[in-house]
Order: sequence, then C-alpha cells, then structure tokens
Amino acid sequence: RELLKEMAKKVEITTHRIAAIINGLRSISRDGTKDPYSPIVVQSLIQETLDLLNRYCGLPSYLTKNIQ
Repeated sequence: RELLKEMAKKVEITTHRIAAIINGLRSISRDGTKDPYSPIVVQSLIQETLDLLNRYCGLPSYLTKNIQ
C-alpha cells in the first residue's frame, strides 16, 4: 500500500512538471504578430524565462527564484 502511495505521488509530481513545461512552450510558441503591444513588468518576464530555463536546464533554484 505504501509503495502504491509513493508511486502515485511521483506520477502527480511528474504530471505537474509536464503541465508547467507545456504551458511554457505554449506561451512562447504561438503567433503573436497581431497581438497589441502592452506594457509588461520586466521582472515578471525575467522570472518566467528563468523558470523555463530551470525546467529544461536544471539551474539551481537560488539562481531562478525571487528576482527583485
């Protein structure tokens, strides 16, 4: 029973990781040529980029979290 719980937890963690990767890819892969320009918070842009790099490259979390 414990083994089953452990395996289910690993599946859940992997599922969340895959969903985050897919969402990151969707946000950078769509055609935005007709999107209107709008102001952005550069800090958010940098944080999202670092989060994506962390998922793919395994950067240490201290390099990718809480950009001020």
